[in-house]
Amino acid sequence: MDIEQDNRRQRGFDLSDTGQWRLIIYLGKTGISAWLKSTEDPTIPVGRLFASRWERQPEGLLSRIENAVYDHPRVLDDFSADIIVETEKCLWVPKALTEDNPEEKCEEWFGQVWPGMETEFITDDCDEKLCLYALVPGLRDFLGRTFPGTRISSHQSVLVRNLAGRAADDVRLYIDIREGEADLIAFSGKNLLHCSTHRWEAETDIIWHAFNLLEVYGVDPAKAQVCLSGDRTLRENIARDMREYLSFVMLTMVPRVESDTPLPLAATFCAARNNFIDHTEK
Repeated sequence: MDIEQDNRRQRGFDLSDTGQWRLIIYLGKTGISAWLKSTEDPTIPVGRLFASRWERQPEGLLSRIENAVYDHPRVLDDFSADIIVETEKCLWVPKALTEDNPEEKCEEWFGQVWPGMETEFITDDCDEKLCLYALVPGLRDFLGRTFPGTRISSHQSVLVRNLAGRAADDVRLYIDIREGEADLIAFSGKNLLHCSTHRWEAETDIIWHAFNLLEVYGVDPAKAQVCLSGDRTLRENIARDMREYLSFVMLTMVPRVESDTPLPLAATFCAARNNFIDHTEK
């Protein structure tokens, strides 16, 4: 039994009644984590079931994910669950362009951007756009077999769904900073302009990506609004440097979620909702 599970058991939480809990699984290139959120008592902090970490290497990634799941069979219990896949292999396309032969078109486009992954992508429906994404060959089939009927989303689509409603008069750029990666999501009003994930080694890399994005879309830095989230020290340093060139730099307003371990931003948004909205059924 994991330490996290043992601690929750000692605190008197009954995990045997799966209807009282919602499972959130977050997986990516460097690990997988799972948390439980009480559906009965909102005052109970979100509790981690387990976390498995590994080095970033594409070889054997699917096996590492599979082994982590089977090594922690609690996640296979009959919980209502959300699985979030963190991956840079995302392609956003207007839904209107896929009305004729959507599967064939999406396979063609995804294969052009991510060669060899034409039949491996998963699709998220985000209003007028589709998010096509993949992490590693075989993952879609594994998740379908192991977690039948479970809601699966890319981390990008979760961020877009939750940030899109925060209207702004000018272009607003959200930057979420994680270890070694940052997500850049830009909106004009409520319309999605851009969403991508970038590697970084120094804070200046993140700043460069941000200003490059503004230049590509012809946005005047004096009018752009930039919101930062993620590691506190990094975001404060970046905010200080960006304020020399931007008029509006602030921290992203993030829902308050009590948790016994830090949550990625997409998992935070997911946990903040009493009932996860399944946009794929719209």
